[in-house]
Amino acid sequence: MFGFAMSGLLAALGFITAQEGAGLTSPARHFIFDTYQQFSPRTRLSAPVTIVAIDEESLAAIGQWPWPRDKIAGLLRAINNHGPAAIGVDILFVEPDRLSLNMIGNGAADAPAAVRDWLAQRPSNDALLAQAITDMPLALGIAGLETSSLTGLLTPVTQEGKPALNHLRPYAGLMRSLPEIDAAARGHGLLSADPDPDGIVRRTPLVARIGDAIIPSLELEMLRLAVGANWITLNGGVDGTQSAMVGELTIPVQSNGMMWLHYGPHDPARFVSASSVLDGSVDPEMLASKLVLLGVTGLGLIDQPATPLVSRMAGVEIRAQILESIFDNRLLRRPAWMRWMEAGLTFLFCGFLSLTIPIVRPRWTPVIWLAGGGVLAMAGFGAFAIQGWLIDIAMPWISGSVLFLLLLAATLA
Repeated sequence: MFGFAMSGLLAALGFITAQEGAGLTSPARHFIFDTYQQFSPRTRLSAPVTIVAIDEESLAAIGQWPWPRDKIAGLLRAINNHGPAAIGVDILFVEPDRLSLNMIGNGAADAPAAVRDWLAQRPSNDALLAQAITDMPLALGIAGLETSSLTGLLTPVTQEGKPALNHLRPYAGLMRSLPEIDAAARGHGLLSADPDPDGIVRRTPLVARIGDAIIPSLELEMLRLAVGANWITLNGGVDGTQSAMVGELTIPVQSNGMMWLHYGPHDPARFVSASSVLDGSVDPEMLASKLVLLGVTGLGLIDQPATPLVSRMAGVEIRAQILESIFDNRLLRRPAWMRWMEAGLTFLFCGFLSLTIPIVRPRWTPVIWLAGGGVLAMAGFGAFAIQGWLIDIAMPWISGSVLFLLLLAATLA
């Protein structure tokens, strides 16, 4: 009776601690989920995404970063000339371009007046960039802030079913590109990702909120532009968000609007150098009808977060992997009912130990404990590899181990 009473207590404790990102077992849970991915990384079934990288080769050919924005405008025109399905810009243009001719004129005090007047009348590079992107299927990135700021333009997001707004990751404000550039883009998507305390990016918000406004991610905005939809639909349930719809495409998400990332290995085949796009040597098939991401990958220019597979990966490649996962329907899922399953596994494992440990010889008890843990591990990994389910076996294993020691001590006594 003691064993079954402890089994029920531990199962209840497991249910309470199974909340997303909460509980004393979170480090163990993350270790297990990382191990799943390391043993079964995502395989690329298709190649819907191309990354145009401002890489070391581009910096050597064009010059140091940041480039003048008329050069960025020329790069985006060159990409658009190949007919991409959508373009996502993983760069923020927050401050005026100091390399604009009109800005240079302001500092040319020793130049003849006629030269200064001519420079002052030149359009700014920011205006040239805004003009270039006006008619493109292009989404600009925006960054979430913990301090309040103006909101600006956002894609309409409708809600169906139970309201899911209060469950979404909240931001107090947004950092955006200059209003002139920001207003010219057809889409605006969130760039922010929240690494776990150990610095590893395992989840990212597919949708978030600022006040009563819902913010789609850059990936979701690119998909919207690619299918020609005018809005995004968020489906909610009692436990929060269930899915996001873009046209006919339905993408399951966590109750808080987050998406667990299913990583594949780094693949150079995802990348083309920005310099090859500018000089015309790029393979047109790499851009035609593709979801094209423009980002900076030059070493030392950006922060490259850790993933479950590698210690450094450029943020723009993480976005490419998100789009690939959605496109290939290789998503990781941790539904709300998973907490009940994990509590049930805790009770079953502890109940199994409660029945067997007292009646076998002490030398066999470690075998029983390890065998039960092995079954848990195979069940968890099998669910991940076959269905993409993230079952946390940490709490059943830890609970069973505690009960095993108590039962073994009682048996020996």
